[in-house]
Order: sequence, then C-alpha cells, then structure tokens
Amino acid sequence: MYEQWKALVELQWPNGRKATLDIAHDHVGTSQFHPLHGQVRQARFNHSGKAADIYISGHRHTWGLMSTEMQGRVVWMCRARGFKDHGEYEVVKGFEAQKLGHTITAIFDPSADTETGFLSCFAEPQEAAEFLTYKRRR
Repeated sequence: MYEQWKALVELQWPNGRKATLDIAHDHVGTSQFHPLHGQVRQARFNHSGKAADIYISGHRHTWGLMSTEMQGRVVWMCRARGFKDHGEYEVVKGFEAQKLGHTITAIFDPSADTETGFLSCFAEPQEAAEFLTYKRRR
C-alpha cells in the first residue's frame, strides 16, 4: 500500500515468514522528550490499519532506535538522521547536534527461533555488517 510520503511494504521469505515495514517521511506526533514519539504513536494506535514490524522515518535530521514488545508483538521504531549537517537553523533554534545515525540498517533473520531474534536494527552500517557476518557464521 502506498500513499503520499508513506509506503507499507510486506516482505516474505521462502519459509513463509513475513515482515511489514511502515516507511514514512515522518510519522505524526512529536515530543520534546522522545525522538520516536511519532513511530510509537503509529505502532500503538495503528492508524494505517496494518500492524508493522518496523516503523521508520527521517525528516527531522535526528536519529533514534527503540525496540519493545507491544500488543503481543515485537516492534522496532526507527528514525534516520540523514546526511544534512547541523547548520545555522538548528543552532538558532537550539536543536541538539547529532553526528551518528545517518542511515538505519535492518537485518532480518527469517529462521530465528525467537521474536527478538527476527529483526535487529543498527544506526551504523559497519555495526550491522559485523552483526550480519556473525549471524551468517552461526
């Protein structure tokens, strides 16, 4: 399913395991206390009508990762910072400068024995690559 600024994508592996990705330019909802408020809100109230395994967006030039069990399923909430550097606007508005999380990498293990082992997310591609190498050697 696709709508302007958002897509719901379903992945399916040969063993029948599926994952749904809720990918948006941004998720509705902000909080000065939590950078992933919009993703948590989307996961909790399921405004798209389809529960997802991962809710990911960008837009705000900050990053964050969170995983939790919610409504009987393990869910990841993610925000990628992107590659825009901290500039005059952010300084004038007092926004926190962040240096990491340019991109988020998700690694799926469709043969995982646990729900927490099925999906892992990383703020740095190198960390994700090392984890994937480890998983493939097992």
